[in-house]
Amino acid sequence: MERKPTLLMLTSSFPRGPDDTTCDYLRQLAMALSPRYRVIILTPPTSSAGVREEWDGFSLRRFGYLLPRRAQILDSTSDSGAALRREWLAWLVLPFYMIAFFLWTWRLGRASDIILSHWLIPAGVVGACASWMLGKPHVVVEHSGALRWLARLPGG
Repeated sequence: MERKPTLLMLTSSFPRGPDDTTCDYLRQLAMALSPRYRVIILTPPTSSAGVREEWDGFSLRRFGYLLPRRAQILDSTSDSGAALRREWLAWLVLPFYMIAFFLWTWRLGRASDIILSHWLIPAGVVGACASWMLGKPHVVVEHSGALRWLARLPGG
């Protein structure tokens, strides 16, 4: 039997469980890709979900970035941009979040054939850096958040 290529999917948002509707289209995409690829999803933690899980034909890895766990306020089921706008503490944890996201991407990316990032910021930036360092192809899917941000810039 031929080995399926490994696709590492990076995302800052993902459902807590199979019945959660938060960004469920990402779960559906992973399910659709799983017959052709070995799909590994890397996403931030959430308080009510496990760190490593197997879902509907793909693997899910939630990376931690601070101790105690309750300090991890940027989680996979909330809007990180909104958290940064309303909570100054989110800005303090952001560097730890980005470093952990990159280190886990680099670790899992070494054994992957392609990196797929959802949203330009933060996953696209993390994926681009890891892709460049590892020499792996990288695809970014933007779901409109960064497009609205870019439109506010001069010349946007």
